[in-house]
Amino acid sequence: LGNRHHLTDCLHSTPLVRDRSKRRLLLSQRKDRDVPAEASRLRPVSCLLPLNVSFTSSLFRMSVLIFGSKGLGAALARRLAGQRVHVASRSQDALETLAKDTGCSFSVCDVTKEGEVKRVVEEVGDVKGLVYAVGNIVVKPPSRVTRKDLMDCFLLNTVPAIEAVVAAQTSLKQNKGSVVLFSTVASRVGLPSHTVIASAKGAVEAATRSLACDLAPDVRVNCIAPSLVESPLGKTVAANPKIAEAIAGTHPLKRLGTSDDLASLTEFLLKDDSSWITGQILSVDGGKSCLLK
Repeated sequence: LGNRHHLTDCLHSTPLVRDRSKRRLLLSQRKDRDVPAEASRLRPVSCLLPLNVSFTSSLFRMSVLIFGSKGLGAALARRLAGQRVHVASRSQDALETLAKDTGCSFSVCDVTKEGEVKRVVEEVGDVKGLVYAVGNIVVKPPSRVTRKDLMDCFLLNTVPAIEAVVAAQTSLKQNKGSVVLFSTVASRVGLPSHTVIASAKGAVEAATRSLACDLAPDVRVNCIAPSLVESPLGKTVAANPKIAEAIAGTHPLKRLGTSDDLASLTEFLLKDDSSWITGQILSVDGGKSCLLK
């Protein structure tokens, strides 16, 4: 564990041991795990011990900072139950719900405001994994695109993603960390009315490769490029079931993605299992970017 804070900061998952005497018994029976005796004296309220977490796992000791509290951000926080996770977004209600469900810590912030991303990174301090999962979908024909559309899209999708990596780079280097950013299938193939979002996310892809070069060999930086996902964000363009079905039909796998489809790959990229992967743009899009069917 390294020190007692890894237990006091642990996240909630099921099943949980809330009773002090039962927790002591459990710890005494786990002789095969490197758990210090002092762990049994920690406060029962702040230490809810997941039965299914291996204390020897390098991922258990990871401090992960996630920007985004809905869809992918929420799915990832739930997948990382049992680890030290901090989630940041401007939706306090979503953050409080996620904290109640997973035990993560959180910060309310607006990433479009100067200094907010840096503030959150400084609040968290020690970071080994960084995920920027904030974004939007702008679908407009070129004739309707305004300068404000472009500036707002870059200010939400591109600028804070780079700011987050820059602010956390010292800690990431010290911890041999990993960064996961997000693009879109629209930056990989031409899709109608996607000029605004494709441009902003295309810049994220370029930043991914540049940052991976600048921060190697200490930090890995990768990017996931999804197609449409069933999530609160996805519903902004596919709330109608018939529209969702039609869009799903344009994918070779004939379905929309899920937040967990993206969260599973994100988790892998954060772990040491992916230690020889950096500077990559990974498509998770049901085959849309490379298959015609």
